[in-house]
Amino acid sequence: MAVLQIIDGPEQGRQFSLPQGEAIIGRLPECDVVLQSRAVSRRHARIFYDQGRYYLEDLQSRNGTYLNGTRIESPQSLSDQDIIDICEISLRFSQADPEPASLQPSVSSTLVEDNSQVLRRLDMRSSDLQMRLKVRTEDKLRALIDITEQLAGALDVEEILPRVLESLFKAFLQADRGFVLLRERPGEPMTVRAFRSRRKDEDASTLRVSRTIVREVESTKEALLSADTASDQRLQMSESIADFQIRSVMSAPLLSREGEVLGMIQLDTSDQRRPFEEADLEVLVTVAKEAAIAVENAHMHQQLLQQTRLERDLALAREVQRGFLPKQRPHFPGYEFFDYYVPAQAVGGDFFDYVLLPEGRVAVALGDVSGKGVPAAMLMAKMCSDLRYFLASSPTPAEAVSQMAAEFSRHGWDDRFVTMVLFVLDGNTHQVTLVNAGHMPPLLRRRSGEVEEVADQIAGVPVGVLPDFEYEQATLPLAPGELLVAFTDGFSEARNAQDELFGLERVAESLRDANGDAAQIGQQIVQRVEQFVGDQDQADDMCLVCFGRRAEE
Repeated sequence: MAVLQIIDGPEQGRQFSLPQGEAIIGRLPECDVVLQSRAVSRRHARIFYDQGRYYLEDLQSRNGTYLNGTRIESPQSLSDQDIIDICEISLRFSQADPEPASLQPSVSSTLVEDNSQVLRRLDMRSSDLQMRLKVRTEDKLRALIDITEQLAGALDVEEILPRVLESLFKAFLQADRGFVLLRERPGEPMTVRAFRSRRKDEDASTLRVSRTIVREVESTKEALLSADTASDQRLQMSESIADFQIRSVMSAPLLSREGEVLGMIQLDTSDQRRPFEEADLEVLVTVAKEAAIAVENAHMHQQLLQQTRLERDLALAREVQRGFLPKQRPHFPGYEFFDYYVPAQAVGGDFFDYVLLPEGRVAVALGDVSGKGVPAAMLMAKMCSDLRYFLASSPTPAEAVSQMAAEFSRHGWDDRFVTMVLFVLDGNTHQVTLVNAGHMPPLLRRRSGEVEEVADQIAGVPVGVLPDFEYEQATLPLAPGELLVAFTDGFSEARNAQDELFGLERVAESLRDANGDAAQIGQQIVQRVEQFVGDQDQADDMCLVCFGRRAEE
C-alpha cells in the first residue's frame, strides 16, 4: 500500500493511505490529503494510479508543486521515498508503510535536491515555526547574544547594522561578504544600508547584489540557503554570483509585524570547503527577526521625532502668524468693530487687518489665500506687510490693491492667488470706499434689518491672476445703525453631518436675524454656523470682520 507522510510542517508525522485510484491534496476538508496551511491551494495537487504506477500532478495551484526539488509542469511518475514539497510542507511518498513518526528525522526546512543542488528555505511567516538554535560552537552563541543585546532598544539603524554584520563575521568565519538592504518607504526598491567584506578591494560602492536572490526572498518572504551555488539552477543566471565566485549564500528577510518585507540580510562565501549549513540559516533568521524589530522601532522613533519637530515648528508658525494679525480692534469715535479668525489647521491663509490712516481714516481688510497650512500662512504674512506699505504710498484704495497685485505677480507664486476686500472708512464724512479683488460681496445691514450685497459691480479678479489689472473702487455712505460684514468661504462652505452647505443665504439670514452691537451681531453669526456644523471637522479657515456706525440716541 502506498502512503504519504508529512515529514516537515504542520502535523509532522501524520500519514495518509493512498488508494489505487485518485487522491486530492489540498486545503479543503473534503480533500483526501488535507494540509493545514493557508498557502496551500484549496485543490492543490493529485496523486493517481495508472497501470501499476502512481503519478503526481499539479492542479494549477498558486504556489506550485515540487517533486524532489523540481517544480512539476505535467504528471510525473512517483518512486519510493520521493519527496513532495507543497508550500512549506514536505511529504515523503512510500510504496510500503513508513517508519513510525517518532523514528523519522526532524527536518526544519524544505530540502531541494537536483543534481547535487542544495537549496533550503525557512518560512519565517509560519505560526508553527519555533526557532531551534542548533549552534555547535560557543562563538556563534556568543555572537548571537551580542547581536541581541545591541539591537535591544536600538534607535539608530545606521549605527547598529554595521555592528550586527561585525558580530555575524565573528560567528561565521567562512563569510566573505555581508550586507543589509533596507526599504526606505513602501513600494521603493531596497538599498544597501550596511556592508562588510573581508576583501580589501571591495566596498559598498562596488557592491553588486544578486537580483535573483532579492526577488526570491522578497516574493516568498522566506529565508534561503544555497549550499552550492555552482549546482543551484536558480542562481546559475546570476552574474554577480558568478563574478565574485560565490559558492554558498544565505539570506533572510526582515519582516514587519504585519508581514511586509522591510529589507534583508545576506552572507556569502567563496570557500567551497565550508558552506553554510541549516543551523547557520537558523541563526541568521533569529538575527533577522531581531533586526526587523529594531528597524521598525527606529522608524517609529524617527517619525515621533519628526512629529515633535513639526508640532514645534507649527507652534512657532502660529505665534508668528498671530504677530501679523491685529492685537486689538481700532478705537474709532462713533464706530464698533468685531473680528473672528480660526484656521482649519495650525496656521491658515485667511487674514484680516486694521490700518490707521491719516486724516481720521481707518482701513479694514479681509482676504483668503488659496490653499491652507504653512504655505498659505507665509503668503498671508506677505499680504499683510504689502497692504500696509501700499496703503501708505498709494493715493487711492484701488491704486493700493493694483500695486499689491503687480507685486504679487512679480514673484511668480505658481498657481497661488488671493481674494480680498478692502474698506477705507472716513470718520469725518462717514463714507466707506470699497475695493473687491475677486472676493464674495460684503453684506450691508441697514438699520431696519434689511441685508443687501454692496459694490458687486466693481468686483475685480483675485490678486495674482492678472498682473496689470486696474481695480475700481466704490464709495457708499454709512448711516447710523448700519453695519458692514465681510467673511471668507469657511463660513459659507461650512458643512453639516448631512453634507449640506451653510451657504450665502444662511449667512445673510443670520445677519438679518441678529441684533445688538457689532460684537454681538458677529458672535451670533458665528454661533449659527457652529450650531449648523455640529461635530463635523472644520474643513477651511474661517475669518469674519464686521464694523458699523453706532445708532444715534
